[in-house]
Amino acid sequence: MNKQQLFPLNVYQKLGIAETEIPLDAVQTLYYLLSTFYHVSPQRDFGTSERNTDIFMLSFRDNECYDKISRKYGITSARVGQIIQRTLLKLSERKEMLMLGIKEYTNKINLEKDIIISCKSKLSSKNDNELLAKVKIKDVGLSVRTFNALSRAGIKTLYDIVILESTGLKRIKNIGRHGYNEIVSKLIEYGEKAEEWRLKL
Repeated sequence: MNKQQLFPLNVYQKLGIAETEIPLDAVQTLYYLLSTFYHVSPQRDFGTSERNTDIFMLSFRDNECYDKISRKYGITSARVGQIIQRTLLKLSERKEMLMLGIKEYTNKINLEKDIIISCKSKLSSKNDNELLAKVKIKDVGLSVRTFNALSRAGIKTLYDIVILESTGLKRIKNIGRHGYNEIVSKLIEYGEKAEEWRLKL
């Protein structure tokens, strides 16, 4: 038996994947994918996952001919060919996973998910900041004392307060505990996550 007939290299070659791109866990990856293809009720009479996996493995791993496989399962050789071709098609749709292997593919997908979540979070934060930058402190219903204290400190929008953070806000003259908590309430009302800013009574 020459190298081209060895399993799982023969499957990867059939799918047009170069030997250099075959992962160390190639066999495990193939078994995993084959077990997931037909776990739901099969379409028409395409068969169960176990039977199709066995047929595929008999052809590629055990190098058995279609006639021998067809006699074993009581189906025609043409049917065996259809099952193998359909399985190869399903595998070709998952070439990226086959090339990376289960572990690397899973890590890649998780990393991509983390990047998407991070980007969405940054975009959401940017949009929130743009909204807060448009909200004037004179329009949010602050008490006169609190409004005057912020105005004297050069604060014009809710975003100006966010930039200060809680430490900077506490340093503004004449804010006081009541005024500070009043401002925090307004920030929360406009969507800012400032609950932890509240002063303990």
